[in-house]
Amino acid sequence: MSTGAASPRIHPLAGPLANQIAAGEVVERPASVIKELVENSVDAGARRIQVEILAGGVRLARVRDDGCGIHAADLGLALERHATSKIATLADLEQVRSMGFRGEALPSIASVARLEIVSCTQGDGRGARVRVEGGLLLEPPEPAAHPQGTTVTVRDLFFNTPARRKFLRTERTELRHVEEALKCLALAHFEVGFKLGHGGRSLFDLLPAREPAARERRVARLCGEAFLHQALVVDLAAAGLVLRGWIGGPGFSRGQSDLQYFFVNGRTVSDSVARHAVRQAYADLIPGGRHPAYVLYLELDPTAVDVNVHPSKHEVRFRDARLVHDFLYRGLHRGLTEAASGTAPDPDEWNSEGARRPWSAARDAPRPRNVGEQLAAYGALHGTIHGAGHGADSGAAYGARPESPRVIGAAPGSPGIPLRQCFEGYALALATRGPLVVDLRAASVWWTARRFQRALAGDGVRARPLLMPISVALDEGAASAVEEHAESLARVGLDLRRVSPTSVSVREIPVWFAQAPIEAMVEAVVAALRGAKTTPQALATALAEWSGELADRTWTDEELAQLWAAMEERIDAPDGPPAGAWARIERVTLEQLLARRRSP
Repeated sequence: MSTGAASPRIHPLAGPLANQIAAGEVVERPASVIKELVENSVDAGARRIQVEILAGGVRLARVRDDGCGIHAADLGLALERHATSKIATLADLEQVRSMGFRGEALPSIASVARLEIVSCTQGDGRGARVRVEGGLLLEPPEPAAHPQGTTVTVRDLFFNTPARRKFLRTERTELRHVEEALKCLALAHFEVGFKLGHGGRSLFDLLPAREPAARERRVARLCGEAFLHQALVVDLAAAGLVLRGWIGGPGFSRGQSDLQYFFVNGRTVSDSVARHAVRQAYADLIPGGRHPAYVLYLELDPTAVDVNVHPSKHEVRFRDARLVHDFLYRGLHRGLTEAASGTAPDPDEWNSEGARRPWSAARDAPRPRNVGEQLAAYGALHGTIHGAGHGADSGAAYGARPESPRVIGAAPGSPGIPLRQCFEGYALALATRGPLVVDLRAASVWWTARRFQRALAGDGVRARPLLMPISVALDEGAASAVEEHAESLARVGLDLRRVSPTSVSVREIPVWFAQAPIEAMVEAVVAALRGAKTTPQALATALAEWSGELADRTWTDEELAQLWAAMEERIDAPDGPPAGAWARIERVTLEQLLARRRSP
């Protein structure tokens, strides 16, 4: 006799429950709401979009536009799942040109919030209003005064799904996500003006930017003057693909991948094919551990790209991914190489429209120097370094400045082992076990992290007061993050005080960063805070990783002696320098070590 439970019967999900499930895919946080609503405004032909939020968008998120509006008879239908005005047939889906089209955003948002839509179409004498709470229509659409366009108000996000609300972060964190979402949309749609307010304060107000010079001003406003000042303007076309935008020059890189914006047919996407192609284009031009900066716009036939692979449309799928990859890599690599060799147009050269001149993919670019040629540019080292068992190149001579390498005396407590700095970034350790090549960048990261670790386990990091406080300009979100985590920053030896809505004052820094560039250090700290690295240990790790950027310089005798003393003591210990920080000469050549540094 069977004692098993009866099989449950299949039944359709209730409408509100189905919408809440869909909301889990579309609505992650307030920034998701803003993104979906603003994209609807863009599709409506808006030329001015105003966004107002409270409590990071949790209490209130309001989007007002001057677009075409929604007919009063369609207001109720707009809140039904899979109801849209943007596609009607499969052919429409295969060549989507609008930002939204799935008909999920409004019903998903309405199922987890209190939502109100007021809209008016052109020529309509009056508008109409509809209210929804938790997915339930409170009353039929009713007349309401409103100029042409639409205003969508979302209150109390996740009020009926407390488990989802617990996953939200602090107000400042949610505000930063909203700012980033609107920043992406403002970079994608220059023809539209954007205004963002929070708690009655205006965070930014961007006018429509139709001319090239106005577009560059918007990029400078959103991505920073430093990026635009040295950026190369891109304007490439081949095989039905068009690429435009701005990329950081060969000498510009960042410690975080926080300034990388890629758009496909006006849609912000995160695409592994594009990221890999851009990273390859920069492979020989920026140090390992650094990230390129770019704002790039790829345009192609809509039928050659599938934008319907993710509910929130963050990802796309190219019909011919190899073609796209090669187009991006070859075009960008050629332009970057021209810039590195000095054959590209001067970035400060402006055309008659007041914008920078782009470089062209049609120009014959010189072949980039290989690693051996780049090393030879430093001059021959004193003597010859020979490898064994690694092919013909293993015994190549690398080298040298005209003067002999500096010989650094033995570190205190060392059995007379000297350290030589060969050129910027590398040193030779003439150890008793045989000569070693030391990658000063990797060794510096390990050494700094070790000092932070010891200090945090003891009395704390010793700080060095600055003779005069230094003011550093930040955006409002970054300044708020610094203020919020001042205690953690103090634990790692940083005294940063907010002195205005968009600036902080640096008063103390860790003692071993006495000669470091202050603004770059603050940039690294802000990037860590934005990446949710807010504990003293996480901040210490971020600062240690940033310290590697300071290694490509001439080290003092005392610094090299201290570094070698620390390395020699722990070189074979489990917690000693990582494998990438040093290598025995008989096992690796400098060229191989450089290749190891560049690899991701």
